[in-house]
Amino acid sequence: PTAPPPTTMTSSLRILTASTLDSNPSLLLIAADGSKTLVNCGEGCQRSFLESGASSGAPSTSTNTHAYTYTYTSTSVRVSSVHRICLTHIGHDALGGLPGMILTTADVAESAARDFQRRMTKEANGTLGGGGNDSRKRKDLSLADGNNRSYNGNGNDYSREEQDRERDREREELADLEIIGPQGTKDFLHSLRHFMRRDRFKIHAREGTFDSSTCHRADSTNNDSNSDIDRGNIPPRKKKKKTKHKKGGNSRHRDVHEDVGFHVKTLPINYQLTTSATTTSSTSSSTTENHNDDTIQTISTNTSTNTTTTNITKQAQSYLFTTPPIPGKFLIEKARQKRVPPGPLYAQLKAGKTVTFADPTNGEERTVRSEEVVEKASPGVAVAVVYCPVLEVLGKLREAEMFCALERKGTRDDDEATEKGESSTNASTTANTTKATMATNSVELDVIVHLTPKSIYHHPSYQSWCRRFGNRVDHITLHVPETLEARTSSSPSDGGRGAVSPFCSAMRGGIRRSFVSDEIFPRLRLQDGMTDEKVTAPAGERNDTDHLDGSNAETIATIEGCPMMEYHLIPRAKRGLNESTNRSPYATNEMEVLETEVIRTGAVTLAKELISTDHIESNDDTTTDTGETDAKLGELIFSGTGSAIPCKHRNVTGMYLRMNNGNAILLDAGEGTVGQLIHSWKSSLPSQCTSQTAIEEFRSRLRGIKAVWISHPHADHHLGLLRLLSERNA
Repeated sequence: PTAPPPTTMTSSLRILTASTLDSNPSLLLIAADGSKTLVNCGEGCQRSFLESGASSGAPSTSTNTHAYTYTYTSTSVRVSSVHRICLTHIGHDALGGLPGMILTTADVAESAARDFQRRMTKEANGTLGGGGNDSRKRKDLSLADGNNRSYNGNGNDYSREEQDRERDREREELADLEIIGPQGTKDFLHSLRHFMRRDRFKIHAREGTFDSSTCHRADSTNNDSNSDIDRGNIPPRKKKKKTKHKKGGNSRHRDVHEDVGFHVKTLPINYQLTTSATTTSSTSSSTTENHNDDTIQTISTNTSTNTTTTNITKQAQSYLFTTPPIPGKFLIEKARQKRVPPGPLYAQLKAGKTVTFADPTNGEERTVRSEEVVEKASPGVAVAVVYCPVLEVLGKLREAEMFCALERKGTRDDDEATEKGESSTNASTTANTTKATMATNSVELDVIVHLTPKSIYHHPSYQSWCRRFGNRVDHITLHVPETLEARTSSSPSDGGRGAVSPFCSAMRGGIRRSFVSDEIFPRLRLQDGMTDEKVTAPAGERNDTDHLDGSNAETIATIEGCPMMEYHLIPRAKRGLNESTNRSPYATNEMEVLETEVIRTGAVTLAKELISTDHIESNDDTTTDTGETDAKLGELIFSGTGSAIPCKHRNVTGMYLRMNNGNAILLDAGEGTVGQLIHSWKSSLPSQCTSQTAIEEFRSRLRGIKAVWISHPHADHHLGLLRLLSERNA
């Protein structure tokens, strides 16, 4: 039997991926009504959904088929369940996985539409003419466009109202996707139109300043059938209704708040980024001289290097997610004690009304107020996601009204007075200290997720801004690496568990294969950082960050974000970090465990026998005519052997062919190809290799890729070009 839905509303913040060689920071916000918001969608984001489900056990059942034990894990999180995607900036690390995410979501929606069409066909066939005359049944009911026709039992057209109702029912089955991002989001989505033909699936794109709580959420239509972008407003989400479970003649209502989703408000900030480009030009000149009737021509080449700098305006977008005030719990036992009859009166009490009724036992009139049977409502939840790539953005964050309204009372002036050397006692009496929470305590800020480089987060100015929110607010860091060097030199102290790949299934599979034959499958390293980094803090541990200028300012409780980490928001009694998720995805003896598993299968022994026989027959280290050995003729690396369907064990298609002169070609470059290649290149480096040596090797190999061959225009064969071009231009 199917398990009944859980009756307790829960809301949480989950970190899917962090900054590693093969992933970028992304997080998932799950509202109490089940709606899900994804913040950033870099390469491998879909694989992280699959990985999160594998990393936490499935719901368990007892021997009694009607007794279920619910475990609120990410097994229920599916890619298609995301209804909103928020982007902090335009770059491969924020939207490299967005095209694939859209395609998967659209295909799932299309599958749901086909199921709906089959149901409608069955319903129509069941109502057509009597007497078993199958020839009158119309089985070809096309619901793919707005010109569908349905038929009644007499073969006549349904009324216009009935057709409208059918289309409304179909629309409920087709989920839309809302994408919010900085300037350039719509242009990026428009550029995908040539290989993402999903005309029935609507995308609602929004750029820059946006507030979902105040915008008009009217139904929208897509006038251009060839466009993947709908520039109108997204239709409102359907409100959940009360469900009744009848047992023994009594009605039992499941209390579900009708408006418990997250509102989103954006804060776009423009900043200047200076880039430099070096160009080399050569000029040739020739001179002719005569010596002893011989003509000698001399050609000289002059090479000049020019460096040009360009200022580019970019936009960083931060977000504030809020919920309406959380209604108090309805105390059904107290309602029974006051002899309130079940039914509509319960709903009125939950809505804050006072009810008057006749006592079922003696007929006397009784009056019950809502506050007598309903707990006091709690302020809404607020979650902030801050993207601050440079200090220029910080100055505007500090003055943004969206964040000023959430600062703790008195903290702003105390902090400013401390920076100016004034007395905090005098400063705390100023008149501008009334902004304690937004909208007169209607929401409480629980946690701020910082998507910033480590150097920015630990800057004194940034730390002083964080202290404005008080010690009740938790700070989760997902440090954004500014360069490939930062990714390569990352250590657990720089990003907690973010220093290891979140794609555990693929990593474990690669390590198992390496135990079979490390000549064919190089041994992958679980740790991203090289040997010259020092590990100073365990993964996911809270750190109290002191004020770096040496003052005695209040410390900040910092939680180092890592994959699969969960932060509870609702119920309020459980607010805070879920400690059961604060653990490494890999065991301390992971390599030994995997090796033991492989040895038990007998694959290692068999592989050694086959390789030994093959070496004898082929005369190992055969020398070519040029004197080079086979080992120096080049290499072929399979960066992925999976299909277009996301898989946690295999990456999508990609091959890297490198010749002995260092030049290489990519044969297809699916999403995540660069990350896979860097993992492979790293495994071939000496164990004592320093970060600088590794970086030089990675850069050399990236520059050595002279061409990319795309077999066909399917998305899983070329979406990896985004990161490839970005890394080469860095």
